[in-house]
Amino acid sequence: MVVTLFFLCLAINSYKAFEIKNCSKNLTLENLNSKDLLTYIKENDLLGKVSQVCSPDLCKSLSINTIEHDIQEFIKQNINYIKSKNEELGISADLKGFRIEKIILNDC
Repeated sequence: MVVTLFFLCLAINSYKAFEIKNCSKNLTLENLNSKDLLTYIKENDLLGKVSQVCSPDLCKSLSINTIEHDIQEFIKQNINYIKSKNEELGISADLKGFRIEKIILNDC
C-alpha cells in the first residue's frame, strides 16, 4: 500500500514537472494606431516583453534586438497589404495609420 502511494505521488509530481507553461499574454487594444505603436510599447515598459503585434489583417513577430526595425517592416507590410486590397484605403493607412488589434507578450 505504501509503495503504491509512493508511486502515485511520484507520478503526479512528474506530470506537473512536465506541464507546458504558457508564457503568452494577449493585450487586446481598441484605440491604438500604428503611428503610436512604438511610443505605446516604450511608455508601457513593454520593450523586452513584446513577441508579436497584430493588425486586423496581419501579425508579425518582433525581436527584442531589432524591435524598431521590425515595427517599421510590420507597418510597411500592412500598408502594402491594404493597398493590394484597396488603393484608397492603403493611402489613408499610410497617411493616418491603421488599427493595432493586439500585442502578444512573453509573460515568463
